[in-house]
Amino acid sequence: DVRFDDRPVLARASVPEMVVPYGDTSPTRFWISYFDAGEYLLGKNANALELGCDCLGVIRYFDAHVADDRGNAVRVPNVVCMHEEDYGILWKHTEQGPVGAQVRRSRRLVV
Repeated sequence: DVRFDDRPVLARASVPEMVVPYGDTSPTRFWISYFDAGEYLLGKNANALELGCDCLGVIRYFDAHVADDRGNAVRVPNVVCMHEEDYGILWKHTEQGPVGAQVRRSRRLVV
């Protein structure tokens, strides 16, 4: 149950549904799309994200704890980033007279 300002954002999610498609266009890897939880254990390939490379803007990073091959907890720093993103114009309305035009930007929460 994920909330933001006490509003529900995500009610239910399933890790096995997470697919990571790779953008490698080489003839030997173009087809690869890993199911992290099913093929490589949950978080086995997790790595620290870098500002300006993986995430842009004002970011909040979160660490993760994953199990190693022996079941021990291993802390991986900055594995998840969360930020708000400008998603273009949500709406624009124009009134005659001194009010003029009003524009509201669309925002989305990116995790």
